[in-house]
Amino acid sequence: MIKNHLLIATRNLLRHKAYSFINILGLAIGLACCMLIMLYVQNEWQYDQYHTNKDRIYRVVRETRMEGDRASIHPGSSGRLVPSLLQDFPEIEHATRIWERNFWVYDTQNTNKGFYQWVAIVDPAIFDVFTIPLLYGNPATVFDTPETIVISETMSIKLFGNTNPIGQTLTLDHNYHESKPYRITGVMRDFPTQSSIQFDIMTATVKPGEPEEWWNQWHAEYDVRPIQTFISLAPSTDVNALSAKLPDAIERYMGAQIRKMNDYHLQPLTRMHLYEYEDYGMQLIAFPDYGMPISSDITTVYLLITVAIFILIIACINFMNLSTARSVHRAREVGIRKVVGANRTSLIRQFISESMLLSFLALLLAVLLIRIVLPTFNNFSGRLLDFTDIFHGLMPLYLIALTLFTGLLAGSYPAFYLSAFQPIVVMKGLSTNQAKGAWLRKGLVVFQFAASVMLIIGTTVIYEQLAFMRNKKLGFDGSQIITVPIFVTDRVTRPRDGNRLSFRYNMAKEVFEQHPNILKTTAFRFKLGQGEEFIRTVQPEGFPPNTWRMPTNEVDEDFFETFGLNLVAGRNFSPDIESDRFNAYILNETAVKQLGWDDPIDKSFTFNSNPGKVIGVVQDFHNRSLREEIGPVVFIMRSSLYHHLGVKLKPENFSETLVHL
Repeated sequence: MIKNHLLIATRNLLRHKAYSFINILGLAIGLACCMLIMLYVQNEWQYDQYHTNKDRIYRVVRETRMEGDRASIHPGSSGRLVPSLLQDFPEIEHATRIWERNFWVYDTQNTNKGFYQWVAIVDPAIFDVFTIPLLYGNPATVFDTPETIVISETMSIKLFGNTNPIGQTLTLDHNYHESKPYRITGVMRDFPTQSSIQFDIMTATVKPGEPEEWWNQWHAEYDVRPIQTFISLAPSTDVNALSAKLPDAIERYMGAQIRKMNDYHLQPLTRMHLYEYEDYGMQLIAFPDYGMPISSDITTVYLLITVAIFILIIACINFMNLSTARSVHRAREVGIRKVVGANRTSLIRQFISESMLLSFLALLLAVLLIRIVLPTFNNFSGRLLDFTDIFHGLMPLYLIALTLFTGLLAGSYPAFYLSAFQPIVVMKGLSTNQAKGAWLRKGLVVFQFAASVMLIIGTTVIYEQLAFMRNKKLGFDGSQIITVPIFVTDRVTRPRDGNRLSFRYNMAKEVFEQHPNILKTTAFRFKLGQGEEFIRTVQPEGFPPNTWRMPTNEVDEDFFETFGLNLVAGRNFSPDIESDRFNAYILNETAVKQLGWDDPIDKSFTFNSNPGKVIGVVQDFHNRSLREEIGPVVFIMRSSLYHHLGVKLKPENFSETLVHL
């Protein structure tokens, strides 16, 4: 019976090639869109799901409240937090710190072949918290001795080919760490792309001889907290009860003042990637200079699922409309089949079989379309979706189920509609139009057009939003400016002495400006829109201590002119004035408004134990996401902390100038 249905369905498809092609193509496009969204959603939902104890792993995040700024949530915490938690809370089984730093790494035998690499400084308990399989080495012993490292499979192949690298050495060089050869004691499998922690080298040696003292120097009051703390709880632990105990621990170890302004929260590992906006009303303030990944948003996932459903429904309605539009051509076929003994049930099975065949042909075409468009989709979405994921895990079953559902949904109405024709009517050549059911067909058409219009409007709104973000005047001119991380690169490896390149930033600027296509240069620490994530405690005149926090950025005297920022009051920094180098501050207009100052010039201002005065006010510019209002910013002239050189170029001979850079 099934063979006969498929044979007849195939004949019908081949007899009406144009109709079949249009129907298959329509379904294929709908299925391809749904499959792409399924791949994306599956990728998002798989984040951090591979850990054995994923439901018992939490990251400790810190909420800080200060006057003049909304509460901020940081993924970083104090270096001394882990031993305190393990000492006070028996429900915490294991804990590890992770601090990623950019090292200069090179083969000990060949110092000329080096590269910059993020290196994770961790506690040995990282293997107890996370599932990190080792290809070589024993996780219980890889960090038993100092100056040992574990590298990823990719790093091992990159450096040593397919040989076992255990016992080989790499030199890790950073100005905060003693440059030494580190012996490879383990090779770990690469982290999945759906992992919130990603690094290729890790070590438990922070400073030989005094590891805990080194961690503790990053104390609670220090404004930059790049250390992430992860804990693994004992089974059946009441997370809410544990969270309620954390404020007392803050006061016990850090004091009442710190407790007043800070709270610790336990963020489930499985919610880190998708639920930060939902859990905290904001995205956690990540540190771009420390390799921390940017999270996604569950709202986007839900929106995409909704879009996929509407696209699939539109494709199915399109199939129904095309099928019922051919009712006149198939009416005589139905009549003859009923005359020779076919009942309605067999006819319904016949039409459903045709729909199923079309659906599976559409699936094959959809897979081909995905193969073609996936690279473009990856570039657009910023993900690394793999075409082979379609054939792995439960995805084939999902696709088959989706195809069956599509075939049934698309073919059900035409099957019931066509099989209802009366033989005597169609054999006499009378009209097969029936008032009964007309309202449903019209309703489907109306719904199809309404859903299409809704998706078009949604697409237009999103396009306009993207265009708004691209074209929005941000308050500064970043055109034709290339950012060269020359100072931070030098800072990573050079000892903390007066010969550091950032101390000689004017010399570096002069060298670059010798090229005729370079108009202007400026030295600064944070790129506009990034450094504002480093919110520090400041002391403005007339306010109690430890009540104000503002983002700060270290810049030179040419920063405002290069980026087209105008001073609305006071003056600019001057390298010829000794006090400007450490004790002068320029605030943006929002900072002045929040402080309530009518005349901020010469007001006392202190940051990082450097008392000074406000010498100028710069115009506001967008220093945060366009989702947020413009926030306060404080500018300081401290050359020792410069990271980047901003180079403003002439538009002509651009590629030649890049070669020079």
